[in-house]
Amino acid sequence: MRGDYLFSVLKSVGEGLDSFVVLSEAVLTAGYGATGKRIDYEVSKIKKQRTVSALERKRKQRLSSVLWKLKRDKLIEVNPETRAEKRFPLCHYPSPTYKTFRGKTVKIVLFDIKEKERAKRIWLCSALKNLGFRMLQKSAWAGENMIPKRLILDLDKLEILGDVEILEVLKPGSLKENLREIIDRSSKTS
Repeated sequence: MRGDYLFSVLKSVGEGLDSFVVLSEAVLTAGYGATGKRIDYEVSKIKKQRTVSALERKRKQRLSSVLWKLKRDKLIEVNPETRAEKRFPLCHYPSPTYKTFRGKTVKIVLFDIKEKERAKRIWLCSALKNLGFRMLQKSAWAGENMIPKRLILDLDKLEILGDVEILEVLKPGSLKENLREIIDRSSKTS
């Protein structure tokens, strides 16, 4: 009870200090003799910038978390060259060709990309095909090759990482024969 009260008081003090800092920055930015509307405009601009940067931080954290989980589960291959790779603004789609590394287990890639982003869906399908994956359904692909880290980074650049799921089949059960046939067919045709 007492801790809750203390927490609420400290939270209020923190919000007050944050508001004071924003207001001070807005007054200094607006300049001497600025009107109230100008100061309000500067306050709203600062708050909007903070919100955008918080969303960007959250997006980067989500990408980092996804990469870590995929690396931990050995679903992606991390090359030293991809670590040093710099991220440039995307002016066109990245090349859908990646180095392939043979894995020991079957991976299934599922995606649900909106119809208005059809070009991104086509790009992802060609990237998966180049990695040696075979289509199970239009948005479900299976293969044994490792997924390169660069593909995950490209999915993030295209802003479709949240629409893609990567699964590993450890105990395929009744799917085992079907998956083997698909993978054997793909290795014969490639």
